[in-house]
This record gives sequence, structure tokens and C-alpha cells, in this order.
Amino acid sequence: MYKKVSVVGLDGISWNIIDMLINEGYFNIVSEVLDKSLKADLISTDPPWTPPAWTSIASGVNPGKHGIYSFYNVKKLDKGFQSTLVTGREACYPRIHEILSLLKVKNLVANLPATYYTPAYMKRYSVVVSDWLSPSIRVNNPMFSYLADAFSKNIAAKEYKDPGKLSKKLGERVQLIVKALSKAISTLKPKLVFIVFSEIDWIMHKDKGFLKGTTIDYYKDIFENIDKFVKKLKRYNYRIIIVSDHGFKLYRRAFYPRTYLDRHMLRSGDIGYSWQARNTFINRLAKFIKSHPVLRGFAKKLMAKIHKEKSSLRLIPYDLVQVLIPDPHYIYLAPSIDKHYVIDLLNKSGFVKAYDKYEVYNGYCIEQGPDIVLRPKDDGLLISRGRCSEIYREDAEIADHHLVGVFSIEGYHDRYTQVHTYDVLPMILGCLGLPIPSDTDSDLSLMRKLDMKIKFVNIRSRWLIASRISGIRF
Repeated sequence: MYKKVSVVGLDGISWNIIDMLINEGYFNIVSEVLDKSLKADLISTDPPWTPPAWTSIASGVNPGKHGIYSFYNVKKLDKGFQSTLVTGREACYPRIHEILSLLKVKNLVANLPATYYTPAYMKRYSVVVSDWLSPSIRVNNPMFSYLADAFSKNIAAKEYKDPGKLSKKLGERVQLIVKALSKAISTLKPKLVFIVFSEIDWIMHKDKGFLKGTTIDYYKDIFENIDKFVKKLKRYNYRIIIVSDHGFKLYRRAFYPRTYLDRHMLRSGDIGYSWQARNTFINRLAKFIKSHPVLRGFAKKLMAKIHKEKSSLRLIPYDLVQVLIPDPHYIYLAPSIDKHYVIDLLNKSGFVKAYDKYEVYNGYCIEQGPDIVLRPKDDGLLISRGRCSEIYREDAEIADHHLVGVFSIEGYHDRYTQVHTYDVLPMILGCLGLPIPSDTDSDLSLMRKLDMKIKFVNIRSRWLIASRISGIRF
């Protein structure tokens, strides 16, 4: 029945949120698709953060193999931590668009994290729109530049705190995206469409009322337009896979590792410390330009470029920060700090369990990962990204990521207990009748349950050769 596959990514959504939207009269087409689908809980990456989770979904391997651990790429230099926003340059393993390009299958991928910088060889088969984390949103094929325009619209709205303004801008954004995607699909006729809608995640971070069910109607334009897009996919006869990278919930209990480490005489910090170093660099550059009259004509463009490239070098000195926590759960240590001492210290807190990265991950890129990974002692405890006057609070009300997301695949009527992020890619390739990377981390149990044909290919070596020959360009 199906010869094409579409992955509809709903960033951050949980089954209870989908049920809430359906009960309120939204997601009618999504509901029809789910009624004809196998459904399962999706277990996110450890920890459940957007870039590593979506990269595992798109690659079929754990962060130790694909090399994307966080929103940030952190390196230890002689004098401090270097932090940059994560991009495709850090990927050590091919994602779905790269795999399909090597297998000569047309595909459209949009807003998948860490897809900024696309190898030139992919242009013939893949149309890739980089994600909202990119320094700028681009499409690798000028013929589809309107996609970049649509995904660039109203990105700043994710910072709005007022539900009215947030809903209006995001509603306009999704409407433009859906219109542009429909046009691109009818032109390209891809075998795979892989789209990530980030807007619901942005809403949940900003509006606690949404999770409580009190402000759902504010965002009806978003849900209705996503529903229209799913309807068009059905009309084009795509098999629809609905997946989220993680879940979301409202936490009442929170542990503050930065406060805890500070109390034990370890200077902790986050990426915010890097802006101090970056601003110093900009100020010095501005002073240099003013002292050279010939350069003044170029100053405006140069400074605009510096501000635009958000992934520029940032250094956090070790004498300022000994323990860097770029995202909750991830800890990088200055070279002088004993890792085992910090692990023991955190385990004694009674709130979290601390692990050496080699206990959590395996693969080619484990060296670029964090030194320590934190897990909460129980499901109802949030490891907070901020500081607090207290180490632990029971009166917190913080909306944040949860380990369990959603997965469904159209064409089967069943309920499955759970799948992992790295199980999704083999399912996509299996539906397309294509071979699966031989070193996938999936145990393929769901594919076997559904009697899907399984054949393997060594894809990573081919990807490395193709990337090196073509160079990384955009």
C-alpha cells in the first residue's frame, strides 16, 4: 500500500498531551492516523535533550557513536572550556538524509537539529533545511529557498512570555511552513519526508498553562495547520510515522547541582559565562577598527557578521569555572579536577546518580562527550539547569523535558511497550525496503515483530569517504 514514508516530528510531545489535544477537539486527522497505527512509548536518549535525541532518531545509534550530546560542543583547551553551538560538523555518523543520498533515494528533511552544513554530494537527492539552532537557516538547494524563508519566520517568538503574542506569531509561522512544505513535496516528490515541528516544545517551555490545559485554545492555529499537513501527507499516500524526541511534564521537585557543587567548594558555571569572554573579544575588535581609518568602512558589516555567527569561539577560563554544566545532566570538568571525587560527591547528595560517560555511551565519538552524566534518583525529580538558594526544593513548578515521548507507525494495529530513539531509523529504512546500517544500536525486535525484511549495509565508511571527497559546504 505504501511506497513512501513521512516522519512527522512533534518536538517534546507526550501521549498525555496528544490525548489532551484530541479531547479538546484538535488533531482530528492525527487521531485518525493513530487509530490505524502501532503505538509505543519512546524512550529518549540519556539524558533527554533535543539535539542528541533527534540525532539518535535520525541515525539509529547512541550519542557515543554520533557525537551529538547537547546544544553545545564543548572542548577542553589549555586555558579553559571552548563552547560552540552544535552543528553538523560534530556528527560522527550519517543521518537519514545522508544515508538516503548515498542510496540514491530522494528525500526532504527540514528542521532536524544539527543539519547546518550539508555535504555537497547530497544536493542531487536531498533537500535539507537547517534547523532553528543554526547561525542562519539555509536550504542546500537554491530552487527551494522559499523553505528557508518559511522556517526563518518568527523564530524569535520562542522567547515571548505572553501567551497571546506567542500563539499569534507561532501560528503564522506554522501556516507558512505547511504551505512551503506542501509546495516542495509536490515539486520534489520525495520517497521520504522528515519534518520536525518545534513549536509545541517552545510553548511548553514558556506557558505552564498549556500543560495544565488552561491555555490550549490560544494555540489552535498551530494544531490545525499541523493537522492540515498530515492530511496532505495522507492524500499523497505517505505512510506516516509520528515521533517525538522526548516528553514533557510539570515538575514540583527540583535538585540544583550547581548550587550543590558550589557548596562543596567547586566553582560551577554554565554557557552563560562564555558571553563575558565573547563580549571582551568584540570590544577589543571594535577598538582596533576605530584605530584604523581604512577599516571603518567595513566595520558595520563585520560587526553584523560577528553577531550573526552565534557559534563563534567562546572560551570559559578554568580559573572562573572548574565544573561546566552546559545542559542539565551533563558535566565537564577542568583538567585539574578529579572525576571520581566529583562522582562520589554527587552520589552522596541522595538526589542523583552520577555516571562516568563510559558507563552510559559507546562508540567512535565518546571522547568528545561530557565527563559525567547525571540521572535523577526518581522519575518525578527534575535536575535543574539554574542556581537556587537551596539545593533541593519541593515547591518548584518547572516545565521541562521528560524521558518518555511518543512513537507510532501507520499500517499496523497494536500497542507495543516501548522503543528507543535508535529504533526509529531502522523502521524508516525497513518501510522503504532499504538496508539498515550494520552497526545500528537497535535490536530490531519491533521490525521482527512486524515481519519486516531485514538486510544490512556498511554505510558509515561510504559516508566518511563521500564527505571527505566532497568537502563540507552549504
